[in-house]
Formats: sequence, structure tokens, C-alpha cells
Amino acid sequence: MIFRKKQYIIGTSIDHKEIRVVLLDKQTKNIKTQYTINTPQKNIDHFFNIFKALISPIIDSIKKQKNELIGMGISLYNNDKINIPFFKKKELIAIIENNLKLTTKHSDWDKSNFEAEIEIGAFKKYKFKKIYNLIINNKIKSLTFDKNKIQNNQNLENLIINFIDLQSLKEILKNNYKDDILNLLDSFYRKENENESQLKEATSLIISIINNSYYFTRPEAILLSSNFNNQSDIFFSNIKKKSEKLINNNIKIFSSKLGKDAIAIGAALNFLKD
Repeated sequence: MIFRKKQYIIGTSIDHKEIRVVLLDKQTKNIKTQYTINTPQKNIDHFFNIFKALISPIIDSIKKQKNELIGMGISLYNNDKINIPFFKKKELIAIIENNLKLTTKHSDWDKSNFEAEIEIGAFKKYKFKKIYNLIINNKIKSLTFDKNKIQNNQNLENLIINFIDLQSLKEILKNNYKDDILNLLDSFYRKENENESQLKEATSLIISIINNSYYFTRPEAILLSSNFNNQSDIFFSNIKKKSEKLINNNIKIFSSKLGKDAIAIGAALNFLKD
């Protein structure tokens, strides 16, 4: 019997709250292992020791089974509001690469999420040629999948948002939410904020953004992404139903299928790309 060596890629997503690690089978694109831990914040040495303790058993297991680890895809959350001195992309990746002696590749946070949903998540069973990804986090961003490439839409975002009166949104974003759309939505979800008029206004604005995004980009499908606690809850279901009805019953709006693991999975998938 001929033994065929399997090839694996480790995918990691790191932000100021947690580290997620997945092990991806290169051939099948199946996830073999998944771990999540809180991000160590004491200092860089403490961070790396914990990270190494998480990764090393995976590496050892692959070697023991005489399989091959191709490398590690890393996606690091980039946000100026993160107040951790050592949480800098170049420094963290250099330390990981040099100490673990692995070939690494850094992937953009949002693109990693989108890539994973296209390849093995929400769009796995579909053959859409053009998909629009609306991202609602601390600010509104977007990506477009077109001609087999994922592209940023910075100029398009400005154009779309300029068509919407955001003054009402600014009014409902109080100081305790630090002008953060995600925190506002999260407050509704946790029922910390039960102001129905604010919820209705926020919902209407997001639907308007989705509607305008569609008419500017004309995609076959839309992916609604965020770090919101539960994208399948009634709040997002309501947005999806109203947006689909407003735009066209033929357009489909999807939410994440892979959840927070999507970014680590996307980092592994992007490792395979040129």
C-alpha cells in the first residue's frame, strides 16, 4: 500500500480579544482542527509563549503522522483603537515566523473573511460571478468579488454613503458608543438599549446602504458581515428580508456561515494563492 503524504496549512486570526487557529487540509479544504483562546496581553514574551503552546502540538502531530505542514496564514486585526503596545503587525508576524521557523503569509482581515465564505462557506454551493460584501463593524466598509478577484471599494463606499443622510445615525450614536456602529447594534442585541425608534432608524439606514450598494454594483448576491454577536438573529433576518424585497426578489442576501472562524480559514486559503 502506497502512503500518500497529506499537506496542511495552519490559519490564524489574531485580535485584541482572541486567537483562533484552524488546520486546513490542502486537498479537501476540510477543517481538521480548531482552537480558540483569549489573547494574552501582558507582554510580547507572554503572548508568544502562549501562542507557541497552542501551535506546537499541531506541528508535532503533523510530523508524527509523517505529513507535511506547508506553512501558516496569519490575519491580524488592524485597528488604531487597540491599546496594546506590542500589537503591531510587522513585529508580531516577524516573531512568530522567526521563532516557529515556519513560512508565513499575512492576509487582510476582511478579505480573509470574504475568501472563506466564497470558497467553503455561504457561497460554496453557488457559482456567483459577482458578490458584494457589506461589512458593518466600527465603520462601514465593503468588498467586491468580481472576475475571480476580491477588490476594495473605498471610493465606492464614499459614493454610496454620500447618497444617504447619516446625520440621524450620528445623532443616535451617543458618546458611550464612541461613534461605533457595531457597538450600537450590539447594545440592541444585548437589550441594553431598548429604544425602538433608534433601532428602527439604524435598521432603515443599513437597509438604505444595502439598497444603494446594489444599484451601484449590480451583484448577483450580497454578503452581510460583521463582528456582531449572532448574524442569524432576528435583527439581521429582518434586514435581509426587507432588503431583498426592496431590491428584487431575485437577489439573495447571505450572512456568515463560518462565523468567527472564517478569518482564520481565509488566512489559510489565502496562503495557497500567489
